Amino acid sequence: MNTNKQKYLIHKKIFNIKTDRHLKIFDDLLNNLKDYLLECSCKIKYNKVYYKRFNIWCTNKNYIETTKKIFNFMERISQINNVKINYTLIRKVLDKHFNINKIKGLVFGIDFRTDLKDSRIKLWFTMENYPEGLKKILSFYEPNKELNLLCAGRELLFGFDFSFSGKTKIRIYPRLTKKDLERTVFRNMFENKLLKLIDQCYEIRVSLNMDDSKKIIHFSPSNIDSFIKQIDNDSLKKIKFKLKNNSIDIKIISLYEDEILNENIININIYY
Repeated sequence: MNTNKQKYLIHKKIFNIKTDRHLKIFDDLLNNLKDYLLECSCKIKYNKVYYKRFNIWCTNKNYIETTKKIFNFMERISQINNVKINYTLIRKVLDKHFNINKIKGLVFGIDFRTDLKDSRIKLWFTMENYPEGLKKILSFYEPNKELNLLCAGRELLFGFDFSFSGKTKIRIYPRLTKKDLERTVFRNMFENKLLKLIDQCYEIRVSLNMDDSKKIIHFSPSNIDSFIKQIDNDSLKKIKFKLKNNSIDIKIISLYEDEILNENIININIYY
């Protein structure tokens, strides 16, 4: 059994996840893919925890063939009652004018909920040194100097959230390294409460939705235990304990910027 499959099964066992019809189709996809890294995730929202969250980071360069398999998975999911997937936005972005050769990475994710309309499929791409592509993606956002500064001249992870309700959104994830975060121009983007957490990380990603000004910060802490203590969330501590008992360490924690500033954290994503 390969490492990805083991990781998947352990996550399901730890959190007592049963294989429903959605996960059965996801299982088929995993069995049909080669050369990828599996990332497991949990989402805490108002102390309710969602465990059916997985991301696939493709490690091969055959993005077109892999994307075909992913779209086939999405079509199978869309055949389930009350699932509506809207492809209009991705067709607008990845049209005939978009240089597909500029794509340098492919990531695919699922977030399955009990309430189908809250479930999502996520498809992301990375690109670099493609000003025309960046301009096209940022055209879906309100003009913003900070946004241009975060994205210009660097690798950009961008993608699409396909909600089962039929809504689709673009989301971008500009990355800032520790070296970037030593520069005043970037530090000035964040208030002190955020900087206290950021300074404990070797990198962060700033996640921005096309029609929502709220930022989500994806923290990659150097010391996860110390970082979690500062958040002080019981559900997070319980998840950490369960994973630690299986020799698993959390790698990334995502928080809303406004919730940190208001000292009222109710949304937490963890990844490992």
